[in-house]
Amino acid sequence: MKKKTKLYTCKVCGEQFELLKENKYIGVESNGVSAAFNGTKYFDCFDCPKCGCQNFVNVRLAKKEK
Repeated sequence: MKKKTKLYTCKVCGEQFELLKENKYIGVESNGVSAAFNGTKYFDCFDCPKCGCQNFVNVRLAKKEK
């Protein structure tokens, strides 16, 4: 059975590329004062193979500790 590939379109250049697990990394947003109140945000990111721009694909939620 063939595996379905997920294609994502770059928001800058319009290139479509596969979201491969080995190309995923975690991006961090911490904007000084706002991070102190709202916390640090983490994102699943992929770089476009054509233009090299960083594409935020998904917001990562914090794991709830018991």
